[in-house]
Amino acid sequence: MKISSKIALIVAIVILTLGVAQVIVGLRLILPSFTSLERANAHVDMDRAADALHAELDQLAVAAHDYGDWDDLFRFMQDRKPTYALSTEQVKSLNIDVLAVIDPAGRLVWSAAFAPGTTVPLKLAALEGAELPANHPWRGAVAAGGVARGFVPTEYGPLLGALAPILNGRGAGPARGSVLLGRFLTPKELARIAEQAHVKVDLRMAIPSGSARGNAAQVADDTLLEHEQTTEIYRSFRGIDAAPLFTLRAEIPRTISGQGRRSVLFATGSLTIFGAIILGALLVVLRRMVLEPLARLTRHAIEIGERDSVHRRLAITRTDEIGVLGNEFDRMIERLAVTRRELIERSFEAGVGEMASGALHNIGNVLTPLGVRVETLRQRLRGMPYADIEPTIALLAQHADEPAHRRDCVTLLTLLARECAGAIEGSSADVESIKRQLEDLKQLLAEQKRYARRSPLLENSDVAELVRRAVEVIPEELRRAVRLEVDASVTMAGALRLPRVTLQQVLQNVVLNAAQAIRAGGRGEGVLAVRARRIPADGWAPLRLELLFVDDGVGIAAEHMSRVFERGFTTKSLVSNSGFGLHWCATALHAIGGIIEARSDGAGRGATVRIVVPCEELDEGISDKAA
Repeated sequence: MKISSKIALIVAIVILTLGVAQVIVGLRLILPSFTSLERANAHVDMDRAADALHAELDQLAVAAHDYGDWDDLFRFMQDRKPTYALSTEQVKSLNIDVLAVIDPAGRLVWSAAFAPGTTVPLKLAALEGAELPANHPWRGAVAAGGVARGFVPTEYGPLLGALAPILNGRGAGPARGSVLLGRFLTPKELARIAEQAHVKVDLRMAIPSGSARGNAAQVADDTLLEHEQTTEIYRSFRGIDAAPLFTLRAEIPRTISGQGRRSVLFATGSLTIFGAIILGALLVVLRRMVLEPLARLTRHAIEIGERDSVHRRLAITRTDEIGVLGNEFDRMIERLAVTRRELIERSFEAGVGEMASGALHNIGNVLTPLGVRVETLRQRLRGMPYADIEPTIALLAQHADEPAHRRDCVTLLTLLARECAGAIEGSSADVESIKRQLEDLKQLLAEQKRYARRSPLLENSDVAELVRRAVEVIPEELRRAVRLEVDASVTMAGALRLPRVTLQQVLQNVVLNAAQAIRAGGRGEGVLAVRARRIPADGWAPLRLELLFVDDGVGIAAEHMSRVFERGFTTKSLVSNSGFGLHWCATALHAIGGIIEARSDGAGRGATVRIVVPCEELDEGISDKAA
C-alpha cells in the first residue's frame, strides 16, 4: 500500500473514531441531559399548575374569611332573626357553586349547591342531612372556630372548599359558627386556573399505572410517561380526608429533547462534513508537500537504478527536510557520477596499460628467441671460411700445371665447400625459425589491431558537462585571454550514451589548441564559441552528436589545411609541441566511427573545428533535439 493510501486510511479512521465517539457522547451524555432538563421542565410546569390550584384555594379562603366576618351574618347566627336572609343571589355574587352556614355543633343552618356556572340546584350528599357527617374532617375546625381549606370529594367531582369562622365584622369572636364556600373543579374551571399558569392540563379521577403506553419515569411526586413526540406528566392530589382524590395530567411537547437530538445529529453531521473537508484538504496538502516530492524522489531513484541515468538531478529548492533529503540525494548522485567517471577512466587507463603490457610481453616472448636465432645465425655466418675460398682458387690457378699443388688446392676447396655447405644448411634452419617467429609477431600485431577496432565503451554522459570539463584543462594564463560562449544548444543536446573517455580527451585537445590560437593572435581577449546539435539516425548512419568549436584566433593558412591532422605537423614551436595532439584526435575518432574536420578562411581569420561522434539515446523518453 502506498504512503498516500496509508495516510488517507489513518486519517479516515481517526475522523470516523471521533464521529463514533461524538455519537456515543451525544447519545449517552448530551441527549440524556436534554431529557433530564425536559423532565425537570415538565415537573416545573406541573408545579405551576398545582400552585395555581392552591392559589385558587387561597383566594377562596380569603373570600370565605371576608364573608364570615360580616356583622349581619354574625347577628343572624346569634338570634336567627329574619333581618338577614341568605339567598342564591349571594352564592352567585361570590362566584361559587356551594355555600353552607354551619353552627359550632356542626348543624347545617343554611346551604345551597348549584351546577357549575348555572342556577340549577344540586343535591350534595354531604349537605343533605341536618348536620355534617360525624366523620367529616372539618368538624373539629367548625367546633373550634378555625379555618380549613382543601379539595373536598363529592359525587360531582372535586370541590375547591374553604372554611372560615363567623365573626362580628371586626374580626372578633367568639365564633358563632362557620361558613363554607366551594367551587367545583370542572374542566372549564381547571382550564381557567391552568391558563393563569400557562400550562395546559386536564383532570382525571384515576391514577395512571406503570403499564401505560410510553416510557414511565418518576420525577419527585410526578409520574412521567415519555412518548416519541410528547411527555405526559401526572400528579395526584389528595382530598381533605387524605385519600387520593384526582390526578392532573399535562401533555408537553418534547421540544427540548427534540432540539437536543437535532443538535446531536447536526453536530455529528457537521463533524462528518468538516472531517471529510479536513481529510480532503489534508490529503491535498500532504500530497503537495510530502507525497509528490517523495514520489518524485522514488521515481528518480528507480530511474537511476533501471536506466543508469546518473546525470539527472532533482534540483529541489525547498528548505525543509524533504528539500535537504533531495539535495543530499543529488550530492550523493554527483559524487557517485564523479567516482564512477574516475573509476572508468582509471579502468580505461589500467586496461590500456594492461593491454600494452600484455602486448609488449607477448612481443617480448616472440623477440627473445628471435634475437637468439639471429645471433646464432650471425655467429654461424661469421664462422664460415668463405674468406679462404678466393685465395685457394687463385693458388689453384697459379699452380694448375703442378699436379701436387693442384691436388692440394682441390682438396682444400672441397673441405671449404663442405664446411660452407654445412654452415649454409644450418643457417637455412635458422632462417626458417626466424620466419616463423616473424609470422607469430605479425599475427600478434594483427590481433592487437583487431582489439583496437572493437566498439568503444558507451556511457551515459551529459554533453554540457563534457564541454565544461574540457574547458577546465585551459591553463589560467590562457583562460584570461579567452571568453567562452556556450550556446544553449549544448544544454539542449542533453544526455547521450557515447564513448565519453575518448570524446573527453578529444575535446580537451581541441579546446586547448583553440585557446593557444586565440592567445597567439595577440588581440587581447578572444572568443571561443561552442555549439551542438543532434543528427538524427537515417538508413545508413546511427544517431550522431555534432560539436562545433569556433574561435577568432590566428586561423589556418591555406597551404597548411591539408596537413592539420598529419602526424608530427605543427605551426608552433617544436620545443613545446610535438604535432601529435590533433593527429591522435583524428585517429581516436576514426577508430570509434567519428570524424573531425577543420576549416578556416585563412591566417588571422579564426578557425572552426567540427567533431561528429556516433551515440545512442539515453532512453526512449528523450527525443532528439535540434540546436
